Amino acid sequence: MARYEGNDTLARKLSEESLAIARALGARLFIAQALQNLGAVAQNQGNHEQALACFREGIALFQDVGDKLGLIQCLEAIASTAAVRGQSTGAVRLFGVAATARETLGAPLSPMDRQEYSRITMAVRGQLGEAAFASAWADGCAMSLEQAIADVLEGEQ
Repeated sequence: MARYEGNDTLARKLSEESLAIARALGARLFIAQALQNLGAVAQNQGNHEQALACFREGIALFQDVGDKLGLIQCLEAIASTAAVRGQSTGAVRLFGVAATARETLGAPLSPMDRQEYSRITMAVRGQLGEAAFASAWADGCAMSLEQAIADVLEGEQ
């Protein structure tokens, strides 16, 4: 909640504490969730390399425990980071993969995430133009979740 309320200092502190506890317990799902939160805080603070490292580690753990929603959320977070870094085409592809995976899973965006998602996708649509956005989106929708994860873990995003 601290992250959603914009209190990055508290969110970082709590996420780091959660991560330490989860690591001590060997609770891989909770480690992944703490990494996802820590990555989001790092992204909010402009530390994109740390954010990507957290999201990639989180993806590997979510994959290990079979948490598809966690995988999708990490892909969306990496897409957001790519958008901020000016990698608009890659960001849109990942958003396309994630949207298709969410639809298949029956897991729509939460109301808290929907506004940020809309803001970012509108920004990259404006940067790319409608035709390039639609092409990148279609490429992402045609890509399997597994392929997107492999690309992300290999550092291609």
